[in-house]
Amino acid sequence: MLSILGDYPYWFDAVSAGIRIVLWFFLLFGFITPLFLSYTRRLPLIEKIIYSWIGMGGILIVGVFALTKMNMYDLISIVTLLCLTPFLYNFSRTNEAREIFNYLKQRELQVLLDYIRILENKNWSFRNWLKQQVTPEKKLSGSQFRSVMVIGSIAIVGTGVRMYSVLQNAAPSSSGWFVHLDRIKNIRLQEYFGAYPDPGGMHALVSVFSLFTQVSPELILHLLGGITSFFLCIIVYWTSKDITRNKYPAAVMAGMAIYALAPLFWMPVSFDQQVDAGSLELALCFAFPTIILFIRNLRNHYKSPWFYPLIGFTATAMVNLFVAYGILLPLMLLGLGTMRKKNFRSSSRIALMLLSVSLINLLPYSVYCYVYNVDAWQFLMRQLYDTQVYSYFPTLMWPLEELSSVYMLIAAIVSLYYIVRWLLLKETLRDELIFCVIFLGISVLYIPEVDSSSLLWFDIDQLNSLYALMIAILISVVFTMFLELTGAIFRLDTKKMQLFSWGLVTTIIGSFILVQGGLKVSRVTPGTIPNGFMKAYYNIIEERQPYTYAVVGPKVQQIMAKNRNFFMEYSFFLEEYRKIDSLYHEQLQLPAVEQDGSRVPPASVFIFAEKAPYQSIQQGILYNASSVMHEVEQWIARYRELPNRRVEIFYSDHRVTVYELVNSQLESRISNILMEVYPPD
Repeated sequence: MLSILGDYPYWFDAVSAGIRIVLWFFLLFGFITPLFLSYTRRLPLIEKIIYSWIGMGGILIVGVFALTKMNMYDLISIVTLLCLTPFLYNFSRTNEAREIFNYLKQRELQVLLDYIRILENKNWSFRNWLKQQVTPEKKLSGSQFRSVMVIGSIAIVGTGVRMYSVLQNAAPSSSGWFVHLDRIKNIRLQEYFGAYPDPGGMHALVSVFSLFTQVSPELILHLLGGITSFFLCIIVYWTSKDITRNKYPAAVMAGMAIYALAPLFWMPVSFDQQVDAGSLELALCFAFPTIILFIRNLRNHYKSPWFYPLIGFTATAMVNLFVAYGILLPLMLLGLGTMRKKNFRSSSRIALMLLSVSLINLLPYSVYCYVYNVDAWQFLMRQLYDTQVYSYFPTLMWPLEELSSVYMLIAAIVSLYYIVRWLLLKETLRDELIFCVIFLGISVLYIPEVDSSSLLWFDIDQLNSLYALMIAILISVVFTMFLELTGAIFRLDTKKMQLFSWGLVTTIIGSFILVQGGLKVSRVTPGTIPNGFMKAYYNIIEERQPYTYAVVGPKVQQIMAKNRNFFMEYSFFLEEYRKIDSLYHEQLQLPAVEQDGSRVPPASVFIFAEKAPYQSIQQGILYNASSVMHEVEQWIARYRELPNRRVEIFYSDHRVTVYELVNSQLESRISNILMEVYPPD
């Protein structure tokens, strides 16, 4: 069975892994989390997932940090953490020991009471109980179900156009991928920080989902950029819906659809950057919901426990410090500034709470810098300037500076419209107006008249992803304003307005896609190692028992070998393995009682070799690849001539050949090992 599964092409394995990750995401945050976080149980589906993502996602990120520091991080510890979530949640709301003990007594009595009810109720079943716990109070209507299907379909298509290159190429496009993988591997080895105390929330989540889904961290990291784009599409829709109060569902859908399907002509979006794993956009997946929940709590509108916005801020800080302190914290303070005067006392208390959490979040980084003599200024510069983020948008309609001026004009017109409504119609201050003011403040940094390099103390390129998301939301706001004016001028009834809005939005989205030149896909190609190296490696780890084989390849593959298999770099293999092999075969000639078991090489040795013209391995990864590959081929040719040596071709394509030196036939494949343990009758 395992050999059959290994015959599937890489793209099928990648799609299957992506589906497993998404299903586990919805299972964890849509069904499991509500069992532990009671507030989320009766929320609508999307609201439930958003609140669970903030609450449980934050708990997992903080929990992984705490567990690795205690050398306790593994799957069992994560499951235990999930079970302790109700207690931790209650502890976050009070710090009095008496209250905690009262809570534990109440839980004990509740469990006993539930047990008695189960004994008395003959019709009780675990399935019905589970359904009662996770079923929202209001079921989806037909129109709501269709909306969910449309939203999901648009987000999936948007993810597909971004992930096209990832599904075609198994190898990473940049060397930064190996740096991220090293962090993930080290977390499994109970090492959270490296040479610098950079945030590791993204790596913690990848590690947790690897444990849950049993998908290799390499493959999850390779798919992470595309999966993050999927959730950003959903967050654009959810944020637009909250800001516009979903007055016109078609308008809300417009911004998300353009961001998902046709962003290259209108927004500072690069598919090549989005598919590359990075913490910036994942942090925005926490930051956007957090600021919405924070504003809701300030206005007592859908008010949730303060645990959610605070844990959301903490999660953002543990994923990306720039997003947390350069974007989210200023927006939260701005939200505090808009509170009414009668709530000043409450505002002061919230500000103090926010300041305390901000300082606590910085404490691990500060302690690490102090203990290990890390220059604090260099650490700060690493957070404010990211070399993996750059501004290169050749498909934009105009240069970004000029396009920002156009968006500023549009936002100013929308702001004027809502100011007039506020003054003449005595309406409350609309969220659309506040959003446009924030949008104008960010757009100013991009216009040509402003020299942002001299004004800012951070790299403005890190704002590009935020700016693209805000442009998508602005599109929804503009559509909402236009539909409001149209309905007021022509006095259209609800049914006609609905038909007009959907017809208009569908036409505009189609026009945007046509202007862009159709649905564009990411065309980025690997710039690190050949695709065949990764495809072969995925096949190896799928069918071989860990630490029964060794891999021979460029040094970056040593990171992939961590916690899984033995590794030899080309130079070491060419110089030393012949001696190891000779000693091993000399031992085989001796009686079994005289053999030295400490001089046994792995059951299989996989040699990764590139074919001519030797242009697929990055120069910085392997210097003079052509010369090294010639030596490898000559070594294998001489090895084949030796007696009792077995060389097989494990994988081959037009650029790569992976050889297998078989030292022990039955001690590497999982299927063979299982046959030895459980032999057939």
